[in-house]
Amino acid sequence: MKKLTTRILQKISIPRTTYLTDCNICKSRKFTLGPNCRRSPTGLYPRCISCKSLERHRIQRKISLQLQEIFGFNNLAALRFSNDPSFSPDWFKSFETSIYDGENSLDVQAIDRDSESYDVIIINHVLEHVQDDKKALKELARIINKTGFIFISVPQTISMPKTIDWGYPDEAQHGHFRHYGKDFSNLLSETCSDLYWIRIYDFDPVTYTPDEVYILSHSRETIGLISNACKMSNLYS
Repeated sequence: MKKLTTRILQKISIPRTTYLTDCNICKSRKFTLGPNCRRSPTGLYPRCISCKSLERHRIQRKISLQLQEIFGFNNLAALRFSNDPSFSPDWFKSFETSIYDGENSLDVQAIDRDSESYDVIIINHVLEHVQDDKKALKELARIINKTGFIFISVPQTISMPKTIDWGYPDEAQHGHFRHYGKDFSNLLSETCSDLYWIRIYDFDPVTYTPDEVYILSHSRETIGLISNACKMSNLYS
């Protein structure tokens, strides 16, 4: 019986490995397969066993650490849509999280907050779940203050040439209304024409997988500071 139990455990054990590079969120070096037992495009294990981060989370943390160096966050107020590890709540004077259909659930298409309420807004992999993404972007622009910034990421912009929008939350696609493409930047330019924005393209320090984020601000100076600090980026206005 003991031998049989051992064999069963061996069959269902999760493959894992130790890499030389730390997870930049929790400092672990142990990684395993990602969702649906996938590897990263580079063939490496993408999920941190300790904090559960994936490639995009570590890329976003890499960028957020640069932003922390530029601005310092200890006197700033932040709002985060969804619970992701790209920014640490401990960095900020105040940090509010909105969980859809959960704690402090805010409708991003009609945000129940005063204009210019926040210094930093974080919204990663949320817009694809929103029926009217243009209305959501305008609301985000309304509640960010004049010198603050909005930190946005969406899936698949690198691999898809054009956005495909099917107009309903497809459960087979994780409840997405659309797949964003490389034309996501057009959406920002058309919807947020009075904002400056920047695209930052970077690599996961563990798997070397690329991804990108977009940062928007009413302030050209704010975007200029970010542009100067992030060498792999382009400034748009």
